[in-house]
Amino acid sequence: MQIIRDILDEIVDLFPFPMVHIGGDEAPKLRWRRCPDCQRRMREQGIESEDALQRRLVLDIGEYLAKKGRRTIVWNDVLAGGLLPGHFVVQQWLGDAPLARAFMEAGGQVICSDTRHYYFDYPYGVTDVHAVFDHPMVPDYAVGLEENLLGVECPLWTEYVTNLDRASFMLLPRMAAVGLRAMGDDSPDWETFAARLRPVMARIEAATALRGAPEDFWRMAPGAAEADRAYWHALVFAQGAQPYAVYERQLVVLEKAERLMERIGMPREFLLRSGDAGMAMLAGENASDDDGALTLVRQLMKAVQNREEGPWADLPEDVWLSTTGAFARFVREHHRATGRYAFDRGFWTTRQVNAVLFRLGTLEYELLRDDDGPYMDLHIPSDADLTPGALNASVAEARRFLAEYRPDWAAAPIRCCSWLLSPALREVLPESSRILRFQAAFDLSEVEPADREYIPWIFNLTEAQAADCDVETLPENTSLQRGVKAMMRRGRHVGLAHGALARAFA
Repeated sequence: MQIIRDILDEIVDLFPFPMVHIGGDEAPKLRWRRCPDCQRRMREQGIESEDALQRRLVLDIGEYLAKKGRRTIVWNDVLAGGLLPGHFVVQQWLGDAPLARAFMEAGGQVICSDTRHYYFDYPYGVTDVHAVFDHPMVPDYAVGLEENLLGVECPLWTEYVTNLDRASFMLLPRMAAVGLRAMGDDSPDWETFAARLRPVMARIEAATALRGAPEDFWRMAPGAAEADRAYWHALVFAQGAQPYAVYERQLVVLEKAERLMERIGMPREFLLRSGDAGMAMLAGENASDDDGALTLVRQLMKAVQNREEGPWADLPEDVWLSTTGAFARFVREHHRATGRYAFDRGFWTTRQVNAVLFRLGTLEYELLRDDDGPYMDLHIPSDADLTPGALNASVAEARRFLAEYRPDWAAAPIRCCSWLLSPALREVLPESSRILRFQAAFDLSEVEPADREYIPWIFNLTEAQAADCDVETLPENTSLQRGVKAMMRRGRHVGLAHGALARAFA
C-alpha cells in the first residue's frame, strides 16, 4: 500500500479538486483466482471472493483519500464486491445496474456514463445524435433517486483517435446534444431538437474552428449506420492491432465465463481447470481436452457472447442462470459416477448455449418444429422435483415465459421421450411412486422396450460406463435400482416411451 499512498500524496498536491478517480474497472480476476498470495489473504481476512478482495483495496484507498479531504470515484465494476460508503462516487458505465441502484438507495451518488449513449469513441453507427436525443437523461436505475444522480459524463477514449480533427468529429455534435438535454431541453420531437442544435454547433465551430460530424451522421439510416460500424470495426481490428485486440476481447469473454461458472455453482477445481484450458487456447497452445474442460469453456464463452449480443440477449436473468446451470450439474454428475470432475455432455449443451432449451422451474423445454409446426420436447433433469405442485408450476411458468419471449411456442404441444414414461416401470414401482404419477399426465404414442438410455440415469453412471456395464456390479441402493437390476437379470430392459402431455400432473 505504501507505493499507492505515495502516488496519491503527489496527486493530491498537484490537483486541488474535491474528487480523485482511481478506476477499478476491467480488472479480470483470472489471475487473482490462481494467485497464492491473493488466496492466502482472502483466507486470513475472511474475504469471500476476489471481487470482495478488490473492494478491500479500494476501501483502503478511499479511506486514505478521505483523510486528505477528497472523495473517491470508481467505476461501477467495484460494486461487484459489495456496496461502498458515502465518500465514494460510482461512475456507471456498463452492466450491474441493480447494484448502482442499491448504492443510490443507500445514499451513494452516481455519474451516468452509459456506453451505448455516452461513449463517444463509439461510432455514429452505434450512437448517433438522435440516440442521444431519444435517451432519457435519468436512467432506469436512478428513477426516483434523481437527487443522487450527479450528472452525465461522456468519455472519448482515444486508442483509435489519432488527431484533433478526428476527436472533434467524434465529440461534436454529440457532446453539444448532451449539453442541451442536460440543461432541460424540452423539444417535443427530433426536428425541433435538431433545429435548436444547429445554432449551438455554429457557435462552437466559430469559436474553436473545430468541425463536428455533418448532418448525415446525426440520424443515420440503417444502411449508413451499418457501413459506419464496419469502418469502425476495420479500424479497431486493423492488421497491426488485430492479434492484440482479438486476444484482449477474448480474455474478457473468458473472465465472464469464469464468473458465470461461479454463479451457477461450478466446482472450483473444475472452474480453474476450464479457465486454464481457455487461457492456453487463447495463447495458441495445444491443450488436451481429455476431461472436457476445453469444450466446456468454449461453450460457456459462446454462451456469454450470446447473452450480450445473441439469442440470450434480453431474456430474464433467472432463466439464463437456471438454464446454464446444467453445465455445473453435468460436471457434478460425472464426479458422482467416477470420483473425478469432468464434462462429457458437450454434444447436448449446445442447446443451452444457443437458447433453444430453457430450464423453467423444475423441467427443461426444448423448442423444436416439425411438419405440424412448433412443439416442445420436455426434458427431466436429474435434480427435478417430481411433485405435482412443482411440475404444474413449471408448465405454467413455461407458458408465461414463451408467451412473452417465444410466442410461436406459447400454446405449442409438449412432448416427451424418456425412460421415465416406460410402462415397464409399473412392474417395479408402487402405484404411489412419483414417477408413475408423472407418467399419468401423458398419452403414450410409442414404446421402445429394448432401449438402454435408462441405465446411466438410474444407476448414476456415465454413458461410457453404462455402455459396457456388468449387471451384477450395478448398485442396489434404492428400490428402483433393485427392481430394475432384477429385471435386467431376467434379460429385460426398462426401455423408453414417447408421449404427449395431456393433463395436469396429479
